[in-house]
Amino acid sequence: MVVESYSIQKVPEYVDRLKSLQHLVDITTDEHRVTRNTGTHAITATATLVGDKMPSALPWDQVIDSIDDICVLLSLFSSRCVFAADKAIVENPDHVILQDSREWPWGGTIRCSAKYETAESPQPGHKWCGDVSLEKAVGTAMKVIRRQDWRDRYDCGYPLISAYWAFQQRTINSAFVQCWTLLEMLFALDNRSWMSSDAIRKCSASEKVAFLLVRYALRSSLTDSEKRRVNELASVRNRLVHFGRLPDTERAREHAVMLIRITEWIVAAILELTPSHVFNTVDRLEEFLTSRR
Repeated sequence: MVVESYSIQKVPEYVDRLKSLQHLVDITTDEHRVTRNTGTHAITATATLVGDKMPSALPWDQVIDSIDDICVLLSLFSSRCVFAADKAIVENPDHVILQDSREWPWGGTIRCSAKYETAESPQPGHKWCGDVSLEKAVGTAMKVIRRQDWRDRYDCGYPLISAYWAFQQRTINSAFVQCWTLLEMLFALDNRSWMSSDAIRKCSASEKVAFLLVRYALRSSLTDSEKRRVNELASVRNRLVHFGRLPDTERAREHAVMLIRITEWIVAAILELTPSHVFNTVDRLEEFLTSRR
């Protein structure tokens, strides 16, 4: 695939390299069969510069080119830490890779929101069609984050960097807190044109989440009683932030997972995808809002 100035091609040993990554379940497709395993790092593709380098679209701390943007999008769509490594570094036996090679616990909604597309096999006589959903999704998303109206609205895409870090968190506590922070950031970005910074800070956490549920089409509206239910999510957040742990109930854990899935849904919407219902996010939210527990 070609994304901006880079041609990204699978290595000849792609299937074997893919199988060597961590997989938590067995996978069977028309192209290959993968058995679940602990896994390790693997080079699955090469990136070749085929044009002039383009500056990054996302707001990184350093001045870099778009390859790091591409890696973030690949990570969000594959639920893995995808990174670019210089050939000299890769071939150095003393080099230590710091990136985590495991699959992410979170972010599956984005992964499943990529429209499924196939391409005919390049090999004559082969009946299967290759899955090109990932390359299509990354190419389209890259165009989205380049648009000036999108960059103005989403602070040059900083919420995507926050999502990148939130969805790879191993503990539900860490993922929940980072997702809540991301939601508060989005509330501020959506309302900064008419609310002062002080007014945004004074707005309650539950009001912010309630606003986003409607803003990103998880709900058409919220009644007063449903807003009070949203306040229960804020109570879970307050307990975690102030006392260092979630309430010791299955109900609190369910609420935390739902908040994370809601965040995944919103990030998919930010990328202008049609969010997947793979985790029944809308149905679970509806059940939560209308429950009297």
